Amino acid sequence: VEEIRKSLYNSKKLKPLKDQKLLETIAKLSIPRRRQVGIESIITYNFDDLLENHLKRNGVEYKSIYCEGDFEIPTKLSIHHVHGFIPKKTNDYKNLENSTLVFSEDGYHQMQSDPYSWSNIVQMKALREKTCVLIGLSGVDPNLRRLFSIHSQKSASCKHYILLERQFKPSISEKSSKTQEFSKLHHKIQEDTFKEIGLNVIWYNEHTEVPS
Repeated sequence: VEEIRKSLYNSKKLKPLKDQKLLETIAKLSIPRRRQVGIESIITYNFDDLLENHLKRNGVEYKSIYCEGDFEIPTKLSIHHVHGFIPKKTNDYKNLENSTLVFSEDGYHQMQSDPYSWSNIVQMKALREKTCVLIGLSGVDPNLRRLFSIHSQKSASCKHYILLERQFKPSISEKSSKTQEFSKLHHKIQEDTFKEIGLNVIWYNEHTEVPS
């Protein structure tokens, strides 16, 4: 855990807060607005507390949830660390030793084999009751796809969204009609595959487009 913490918060590799555009955008979207519900909770598969830092910077009250027995506070935004939590400053949080780190194949298998684990229940509850937007995920995580598949079997609606980068960019596909045709087919297959598990795809060309 200490080695992962050193790697996560390596000052030579980590961007300054002001340059973490996507996290800053999510934090600003989380600011409560009059007569608007906005973001009700966040589920993150990251170990770090960078999002918490952005929320604090924007004056958003939050509660980090990272182990069995943690509870939500209605007046605070819940941040569910379903794959474990390794904050930079351990003194700011309690019971970190109870946070299960999903970092290896064994960890994924353990999560998949326990349908009643708090992390699986949190995700299923969100899929059933809310509209979810998946940001920064490829959508190929086997446990995540399993949960979406279970939900889609019980619900005919396709109300969730995933942001994905196009594999074939317009600048490349414009060069030939065959490339254009292949690109269109490829993205259509992707869209249909995700729709089967209740996800609508929002395509983008470059990661820098996501915050806007």
